[in-house]
Amino acid sequence: MRFVSAIFGCIVALGSSTAFADGYSAVYTQCLNNAYGDLEIIKKCVSTEQEKQNKLLKQYYEKILENNSQHTTNIKQQRQLWQSQVEQRCYSALKSDFGKTKQAKCQLEMTMNQVAYYKSKQLGLS
Repeated sequence: MRFVSAIFGCIVALGSSTAFADGYSAVYTQCLNNAYGDLEIIKKCVSTEQEKQNKLLKQYYEKILENNSQHTTNIKQQRQLWQSQVEQRCYSALKSDFGKTKQAKCQLEMTMNQVAYYKSKQLGLS
C-alpha cells in the first residue's frame, strides 16, 4: 500500500508541476530574451539549461537514494515512472526544428519540476 501511495504522490507532484518549480535559471531566461526568436540560439539556451537541470536531478536523486536506503526499489520505480511520463508528454512526431525545440523545452520543464520535487523531499516539504 505504501508503494501505491508513493507512486500516487509522485504522479500528483508531476501533475502539479508549478507547485514545486523553482523556475528557470536567470542565465536561461536572459538567453531566451536575447534570442529574438532565432531557433538556433533557443536550442542552445534549452540545451545548456537541460544540462544544468540534469546535473541537479542526478545530485538530488542520488541524495534521496542515499538517505532512503530502505526504499531504494520504490524510488527507482518512481524514477522509471517519471521517465515514462516525460516520453509520453514530450514525444513529438514532428521532425522540424520547431518540433524538436518544442520537445526539448517540454523535457526541460519536466526535468526542472522533478528537480524541484526532489529538492523539496530533501527539505522535508512533501
